[in-house]
Amino acid sequence: MHSTLKSWPILRFLPPDLADEVVQALVFGETGNEALVAIASGNVYALGFNNNGCLGIGNTSSTYEPRKVDVLCQKGLADIAYGSGPSILVLTDNGDLYVWGYNSFGALGCDTSRAKRQLAPTLVSLSNKKVVQVACGSDHYFALTADGEVYGWGSDDYYQVGVARGHAVYSPTRVTGLLESRKVVYISCGQYFTVVVTEEGELYSWGYNYDGQLGIGSTDMQSVPVKVQISSSIFIKKVLCGNAHVLAISDVGDLYSWGENSYGQIGIGTTAQISVPTQITAVDERWKDIAAHHLNNMSAAETITGKIFMWGRCCSLTLSSPFQATVESLDEVFACFGMPQVMFRPVKPGAKANLTVKESVRKSFDDKKTADLTFVVGGEPIYAHRTILKIRCEYFPSLLRTHWRENSKSEIEITDFTYTVFKAFLQFFYTDEVDLPLKDAIGLLSLAKVYDDERLKRKCGVLIKQYITVENSAMLLGASLEYNAKDLEEFCFQFITSHLTSVSQTKSFKELDAETVKILVIEAGKAGAFKT
Repeated sequence: MHSTLKSWPILRFLPPDLADEVVQALVFGETGNEALVAIASGNVYALGFNNNGCLGIGNTSSTYEPRKVDVLCQKGLADIAYGSGPSILVLTDNGDLYVWGYNSFGALGCDTSRAKRQLAPTLVSLSNKKVVQVACGSDHYFALTADGEVYGWGSDDYYQVGVARGHAVYSPTRVTGLLESRKVVYISCGQYFTVVVTEEGELYSWGYNYDGQLGIGSTDMQSVPVKVQISSSIFIKKVLCGNAHVLAISDVGDLYSWGENSYGQIGIGTTAQISVPTQITAVDERWKDIAAHHLNNMSAAETITGKIFMWGRCCSLTLSSPFQATVESLDEVFACFGMPQVMFRPVKPGAKANLTVKESVRKSFDDKKTADLTFVVGGEPIYAHRTILKIRCEYFPSLLRTHWRENSKSEIEITDFTYTVFKAFLQFFYTDEVDLPLKDAIGLLSLAKVYDDERLKRKCGVLIKQYITVENSAMLLGASLEYNAKDLEEFCFQFITSHLTSVSQTKSFKELDAETVKILVIEAGKAGAFKT
């Protein structure tokens, strides 16, 4: 798994092979327990808590095993947003719009559907308009078209859709008024309000305004777009909304904020509410990017020198001024300090060149493109690298020089071990990990003895200990003695001594050879098993 994704607990459930192929991911929901991931092949998977069918897999069953979202496979995910419930809005590479999950206040954007939820992605019609961005608040939804038009639907109880209805809007409806003759280039939603940026660098807002989040100098709710009170000499290039506050960054790297501020999320050193854009001056650098989300009362931003700062509600702490965080990205701020731990945007892991050395070595195992050595076991190939095997296993250099004739043979057939066991053996040298069923784990232990690798013996021992029972403990003791696995041997002796009466009645105990029984009796006596 790429280091960018490791901070998100839900993504740790991805199988290693799948995790290594992730090209895009979104962790969402009320508590960060849902995820949508796209992999290099073009397939899309979902996993986690499936409230209201938010995973889009056709049912409401939660799963920590990734399930394919068939409708989205091979379409490409250009943008993703999510609202409460959760409801999910996805824009594909060709400009199509899909929505699913909780259908509160017309979230599905389909006038004919008043169902409580939609279990699979459903296409939203937008009159042949090409969509370039999507955005969601708590219960309101937007699509921005290539020609700069804004279409909204969902709850309009606080006029957050911007069409002055004051009730649910069940199909995409164009937001006009002051936006009629202006081209919008960016849109962001707070919990119950909306802010957009035009191509002229102007800001317009509408919806709920109890905390001054519309930036108009008052707390009056607005049913249609109004212009944010910011100097005409300031050109805004991007805006992001938190729960009830706003961040905006200018073309010259100045940062402005306003709105609700009880957690210090405006970043001006106080917790006083501000109803007009106010410049953040605590950091003596220009800013490059910003981060906020409607489920959080936290803000974050990156300077042009790559420093990451955060403020607001960070892990229940109130930070009223920018605090430099020891993280590598804005995304990691939300993974480590967000409440909830959700993504403020889809994360796209970097290229392979950005992987750590450890991650690169792990990913190279069984990679045909980079391998210079092939083992064939039971007719199946396993691709490896001479250099890695030489470095990681002391026994390999001599084998490659003699038995396997390094300079003349690049394919080696293995007949003494099964494919599963030998593959796990090689994989250990790339990952330092072992994960096998008991039978294969014992086979790997025997292989570790053949190659005299004490590290692998210990790893096998740790794994095998998890499988020990009264029924198999005597058999495992015999294996530990045969393969000279001292840690496992000691563990088996202790287990058997503690359960001697029960173990002595088992089939595996009766199959022990006389020498092993003698050793066991001596050890049991030392432990006081025969005291009366």
